[in-house]
This record gives sequence, structure tokens and C-alpha cells, in this order.
Amino acid sequence: MIDTASPDLDERRGQKRRSAGSTREERDVIRDTTPLADGIVLRRAGGTVATNIPWRVRKHSPDGFEWGYQGSGPADLALNIIEAVLHYHGYVGERGHCYAGTYCFGRAWKHHQAFKREVIAKIPHDGAVIPLAEVEQWIREHK
Repeated sequence: MIDTASPDLDERRGQKRRSAGSTREERDVIRDTTPLADGIVLRRAGGTVATNIPWRVRKHSPDGFEWGYQGSGPADLALNIIEAVLHYHGYVGERGHCYAGTYCFGRAWKHHQAFKREVIAKIPHDGAVIPLAEVEQWIREHK
């Protein structure tokens, strides 16, 4: 179950960084340093998105990650979550060109829109922690 009331989330501090790779100005993103094994952290810090998922694959959103609806920010978040979990497990499947010099696993690309609809769009605006085991199970069920 997605944890939307993790008491220690507000106490975590990450490193603020400016995302790169878009021609439009992008919002600030705070890189949460929580290990992936502890879950996918999605939170807001003063209106700024904070997560432990790196924005490696850029395809849909010029502005960065979002959640709680079915748009371009949630699509990029879904794609990058699946990509990060596959990397975490040493997956070596087929990779393809996504956008602006970025590449992603074909498996991540194939399933990211469904993951966005089924998981990311349902996360409350304030954020949540998605247990890694839930994402792993979702990926296993969507081969």
C-alpha cells in the first residue's frame, strides 16, 4: 500500500538541483537521497517536487515530474520510475531512443502509460512513498 503519511518525510533534506536537458525553463527539483530500497519518495517541499527518482529519460514533460493526474509530468515520472527499478535490478533488456539524446528500456516505454494511469495518477497532490515491492510486483505483472 502506498504510504501517504510517512512522518519522517518532512524531516528529510535532499540537494536542490536544476534539471537539465530542456529548451524551456524547468522547475527546481529537490533530489531526495532516500535509497530506492526504502521506496519511491514523492513529496513537495515549498511547492517544489522532491523525489529519489532521477530524471534520466525525458519524453513528455518540459517541466519535470508530477503526480495525481494523467498528464505529461506524471508520464515522465512513470517512465523514470520503471526505468530506475529496472536499473536497480540490473536489467539488461533492449534500449531505444526516447527524446533529445535519452534512451530507455523498451519494457519501461511499453508500460509507462499504464503505470501512470494505474499508480501515478492516483497519488495525492502532497505526495506519498510507494514501496519498492509494489513497483516490482507491478512490473512483474506487466511483461
